[in-house]
Amino acid sequence: MKKRLFHEEQRFRQLWVIIILVGINCLSAFSIIQQLIFKKPFGNNPMSDSGFIILECFMILFTIWFLKVNLIISVYTDGIYYKFSMFWLKTRIVKKEEIKTFSIRKYDAIKENGGWGIKGSKKSKAYTISGNKGIQLKLINGIRILFGTQKPNSFYKALDSIMNNN
Repeated sequence: MKKRLFHEEQRFRQLWVIIILVGINCLSAFSIIQQLIFKKPFGNNPMSDSGFIILECFMILFTIWFLKVNLIISVYTDGIYYKFSMFWLKTRIVKKEEIKTFSIRKYDAIKENGGWGIKGSKKSKAYTISGNKGIQLKLINGIRILFGTQKPNSFYKALDSIMNNN
């Protein structure tokens, strides 16, 4: 029977991202109020009233969706289970038999991958939400996978335990 040794859920909570989303929503709401309630066209080439309403609905839904996105990582005795909710329906797994090496490392999400999220190519993948610490895997097939984590030592300890059958 498999046993869970580590679990972490991360969400996008960078203050600057939240400020941008709130700012865009406020600007959109302001434009609707100005144009629909005060009957003053917003901008030099104003959007239609229905266009503003659709835009605001989209922005609200996008903001809610974005704030619900999370990276879930668990280490069980048979491998690493991970899921980027709101993107994938199914949890994915890296079986312990597939892992050649693993280590804790610092990373620069902007320089290395152009930002946080789901990044990479066929040979190198990164699953990050925030921060700059992660667990770097090198698989037997040569693929490298980086999992961003706020708990690198606990993640490493759980992974070390399953790989060395402790």
